Amino acid sequence: MKKLLCGLLVTLALGGCASNTIKQNIEKDYKSVSIDYPNASLKFMNNFKVAGNAGINNYFGEYTVEKNNGIKIKIKGTTMMAGPINEMNNEKSFIKVLDNVDSYKIDGNYLYFYEKGEQVLKFVK
Repeated sequence: MKKLLCGLLVTLALGGCASNTIKQNIEKDYKSVSIDYPNASLKFMNNFKVAGNAGINNYFGEYTVEKNNGIKIKIKGTTMMAGPINEMNNEKSFIKVLDNVDSYKIDGNYLYFYEKGEQVLKFVK
């Protein structure tokens, strides 16, 4: 029983370290360099919160990091300002893309998001 408990504690401790390392690597402010979303921004904060600007409106939500660079982002809400219809549609598209992201890669100052293996967003610190 003691061996099982010790093994479980070691596993949890190591898993927590990996999660914290990933979290520390991604917790930064980013600006979109994606052609489709030139005015978008993204900030990963502590407590697995995310916020930013989608072009016109600010948004906020939560994220979880998973093994093998997996990530899930859930946008919980946005401000309700109006703007030109094409920019509003672009904003809705951006939020939907963020909600569908399933993995990421950090390369230097760049953060890449992927959906089913295809790059969908690119940000810079």
